[in-house]
Amino acid sequence: MLEPLRAEHRRAANVFVHPAQPPMTLLPGTPAPLAGYVFDTTRTALNLVLNGVMSRYPNVRVILSRGGGSLPCAAYRFSGPTSTVVDQNRKAENVLRDLKRFYFGTALSAGSSALLSLLAFAEPGHVLHGSDWSFAMKRAVRR
Repeated sequence: MLEPLRAEHRRAANVFVHPAQPPMTLLPGTPAPLAGYVFDTTRTALNLVLNGVMSRYPNVRVILSRGGGSLPCAAYRFSGPTSTVVDQNRKAENVLRDLKRFYFGTALSAGSSALLSLLAFAEPGHVLHGSDWSFAMKRAVRR
């Protein structure tokens, strides 16, 4: 399924990851953009790392929308137990290195706690301007 990434790896392509309706039951009364998108982005990033995609295709730059969801806050939690529950030959520092390979768009993640966490986690130059300006509802951007 990810074999086409070989060609994009040679081209040093940018891949933008943006969540959609997760293929799972959501919390009752909680629309996908409110919580589902955040965790869908985080699951996608973790899936790419744990399946070796980030290490196999180092020339592909993967941009996660919305500050990477909860990845900046949970990255150390993900990297630590990987060698215990996923792969005993995988070191936590290698998992963390692959998690830090992502680039992060800032749309809807510019609140002080989210942005501070992202800046503390992300590699220099990996935080990118992101905007949902053209898609956001008027009442969401009005002050």
